[in-house]
Amino acid sequence: MSNINFLSASMNPIDAYDQDSINEMMFEFKPKEEDYMLRFFMNWDVIETKVFQIKLGNKVYGIPSSFHVMIGDDYGEVDWMQVDEMINREVECVSFDSELESWKLNQPELIGVEEQTLHWPMSQNIIPSHSNGCVILLSRKDQYHMTKNLLIDSFLVSV
Repeated sequence: MSNINFLSASMNPIDAYDQDSINEMMFEFKPKEEDYMLRFFMNWDVIETKVFQIKLGNKVYGIPSSFHVMIGDDYGEVDWMQVDEMINREVECVSFDSELESWKLNQPELIGVEEQTLHWPMSQNIIPSHSNGCVILLSRKDQYHMTKNLLIDSFLVSV
């Protein structure tokens, strides 16, 4: 099963496949506020879809088909791309440490595709996905129009 986890208040993973996860508070990034918000979601979708298993560095993330992933460049510019379009392309995904204090770029490598059922919060905002101490940012829609004036550093948590 692919690794799709949300980020809890304690910065720990919350399993997207476990129905009990819908009772947890989790983080989302609101582009208008340029900040992470801890939120309890009242409405959830149960999604049956292909989930791409993408390796970034030595971490594996599950990313549902048609979802957008934050990509970037060495200058810190932000863009978004559907996971389906990333395969075999020269792009670099942005990943963050689990505390959201630093970032790095990794070329995505497809290692598998599985048909799966998962829970996803009904949100128009950006959802952090946690895997073994690293975080990527996902969205159901292209967030470029909301983040085009932001640099990757805007998604870091200041200490």
